[in-house]
Amino acid sequence: VGASKKIGFGGALAYNSIENTITAYIDDSQLETSGSLSVQALSLGKIKTISAGAAGAQKLSLAGAVSLNFIESTIDAHISNSPYIYATGTISVLAADSATISALSGSVAGAGKVAIGASVGYNDIANTTTAYIVSSDVNSTAGNVLIGASESTDVTSIAAGGEGAGKVAIGGAVTI
Repeated sequence: VGASKKIGFGGALAYNSIENTITAYIDDSQLETSGSLSVQALSLGKIKTISAGAAGAQKLSLAGAVSLNFIESTIDAHISNSPYIYATGTISVLAADSATISALSGSVAGAGKVAIGASVGYNDIANTTTAYIVSSDVNSTAGNVLIGASESTDVTSIAAGGEGAGKVAIGGAVTI
């Protein structure tokens, strides 16, 4: 927030980044169980952010807000290079991702003569989710062998600006 008799400046920046590697695996192993066997990797990345800038002055005011949000994770569940994996129940290899971004950026500028304001939101979710069995002997006598990978992402982003002046008011808002 910035306020002055002649010129007011106000700005805000929010930068958030989540980078994870989540791995659940059985590698180069021999395993026998009388029940079920489950190999699971789960990611629940979540970003919630608000950035707001405000300015006021008699002559010129400039206000801005920027929100930058990134989630880039690798979620991996696998069985590899294992000569003997045996279970009487179900064998499951599951990888799941549920990433969310909720972002709000806004600006308000007011001046007697000129007010300029802008709000920008940029959000990116670029996760890789894999589940597999490779170079392995996997057997279930009474159950199933399940392999699954799921990805569920949600981005909610709002950018808003409000500018007012006696002579010139320029404002803009964008979210990507």
